Amino acid sequence: MKEATSGNDLEKLLCSGQFVVTAEISPPDSANPDDVLAAAKELSLIADALNVTDAAGANCHMSSFATCLPG
Repeated sequence: MKEATSGNDLEKLLCSGQFVVTAEISPPDSANPDDVLAAAKELSLIADALNVTDAAGANCHMSSFATCLPG
């Protein structure tokens, strides 16, 4: 059986055995992504991957998927 792979940069880093840094971001409470995009830009300088939480704090937020879409 062939192993499933995504071929993305995070997978390549993890398979290489290198130390990998991830960071977590909560989506904004509003539909305005400016603050979270600014935070993601800052974190991208030091993190290899970002995780956008889903239902952070059990409050209504912008969709995690929408937060991850390119601008």
